[in-house]
Amino acid sequence: MNLSPDGRRLALTIEGPSWNVWILELARGTLTPLTLEHDNRDPMWTRDSKRVMYASFRNGRYGLYWKPADGSGPEELLTSSEYPVFPGNWSPDGRVLAININRPETQDDLLLLSLHGERKPRPFVNTKFNEAMAAFSPDGRSIAYDSTASGREEVYVHAYPGPGARVQVSTEGGRRPVWASNGRELYYRNGDMMLAVAIETKPPFIAGSPRVLFEGRYWNSGHDYDVSPAGDRFYLIQEGPAPTEIRVIQNWWGKE
Repeated sequence: MNLSPDGRRLALTIEGPSWNVWILELARGTLTPLTLEHDNRDPMWTRDSKRVMYASFRNGRYGLYWKPADGSGPEELLTSSEYPVFPGNWSPDGRVLAININRPETQDDLLLLSLHGERKPRPFVNTKFNEAMAAFSPDGRSIAYDSTASGREEVYVHAYPGPGARVQVSTEGGRRPVWASNGRELYYRNGDMMLAVAIETKPPFIAGSPRVLFEGRYWNSGHDYDVSPAGDRFYLIQEGPAPTEIRVIQNWWGKE
């Protein structure tokens, strides 16, 4: 799932006869399909909250598409590949997209796609280990991601556009980093735990000690949670015997 930057809507992947993208309006609780054909998943809002991008597999090719969130216009192909590609997130100015690609020789790698010019993805982190779930910092000077370079998933922050140091932020495992809107904290998951790390991005980059915010059994795969712009709510997917539902965690600071 992905929360719109204006905090009003969630873009979700819903599984049915095919996987498709739906828009949940939080104030009214209305759920509207954005895509109805093909298999579409892993939606990501643009910075202006006007468009939604998503991954799709069609005619033997993987691609990233986007279309107006209100359905007022057709979709457009942004990039395609013979290998699976998935969205990360946008640079603060909305001009560069971090994406994830899975190739047999190097597994998961991070690429950067500029929306200007020829729209050709270029490597950002490309090693023999898995690197995924890229997230630009609000000031645009860093990208957080998870990597298996240590032998297990950990969260790292790398200077953007580089070159620069790579700093490990998590300490005992971690995945799916999400920045606080003020750039002073980085959230991530480790099993059932949601953790936060205090961050100082001005040189030198400094990461504090991780602290647990709360624990719970929630969907744990891909883009499985998001944080409100004010940093006071977490949106997660609750699983159980009843149909899957969105769970909103508030007052989490009282659970430390």
